[in-house]
Amino acid sequence: MRSVFAPAGLLVLSLVVTGCGTKSTGAGPDAGGQTTNACDITLTGAQTGAYKCGAQESPEDGPLFTYDAAKDQTNVTIAFNAPGDTPDFQGGLQFAGKPVVGTTYTLASTGADGSANVHHGDLLWTAASPTSTTPVAGSLTVTFTTLEGETAGPSSTTWSTVHGKIVATMPAAGGGATGTVTATATF
Repeated sequence: MRSVFAPAGLLVLSLVVTGCGTKSTGAGPDAGGQTTNACDITLTGAQTGAYKCGAQESPEDGPLFTYDAAKDQTNVTIAFNAPGDTPDFQGGLQFAGKPVVGTTYTLASTGADGSANVHHGDLLWTAASPTSTTPVAGSLTVTFTTLEGETAGPSSTTWSTVHGKIVATMPAAGGGATGTVTATATF
């Protein structure tokens, strides 16, 4: 899978994920546990399709959500890498503070950094945080509708149930790509 990361090493995505259950990995927040949700993603526009999505290479685990208490920062990552002649998707958003139900986080949110990318062969569509030389490209939003079963440790927090929506709108960014791809996920 090709990777295009924002400066903080996270990706931002726009997906429609229809949620299943959640899964906690690790032994809980004190042992590096992370909350994941099963999800589906739909691409529309210049690339189309419906896929299972997850935390990077593990679509069966769903998106990854972590809160780092030391940095007072939340990280959300999601991806899919379908076999054959299909597009790949990676996305992530980091923002300041713990997530709050009903709040929509964007590339412009306090402490936000992230990107979302769709690759298909050499074609590339991307949404990304601004840098010192480039403005915001496309858009990325994450909204949480359910955060239940919080388990807080000294360095991280996980939840037993996390639901919400991620939407990324990614303009053409390279390799001869044209148009825009929108990824929508509800987890």
